Amino acid sequence: MAMAFLSSVVEGVSKAIQQAQTTQQTNPLGGSQSVLTGDQGKYIAAGGAANASSMVAQWYLNQAQNLLPTISVGSGQDVWVIMQETVDLPNEYFKKNRRDENASIYSYLSRLVD
Repeated sequence: MAMAFLSSVVEGVSKAIQQAQTTQQTNPLGGSQSVLTGDQGKYIAAGGAANASSMVAQWYLNQAQNLLPTISVGSGQDVWVIMQETVDLPNEYFKKNRRDENASIYSYLSRLVD
């Protein structure tokens, strides 16, 4: 995410440099157009850097999305979790406190999530 952020910053700076090389002109009918009035080399280089950093940011975001497999489950759906390997949980999650003697199984599960 940090690299995607940095790529987006580079993209923003490049677009600002690109806009600094242009001037907005309006015509009598109310239309407007951008006219290149600055250095053409800076304009082209900034446009290329903005496009490249946009693609890099998109690549990093795609990589971040693919780090962990996820399954979307709608609310109200029953879900079963089956572990293929042994998972050791600390015993303190399953001990009843004196004040929780009437606690249900849901209180134990909520402590697992915490």
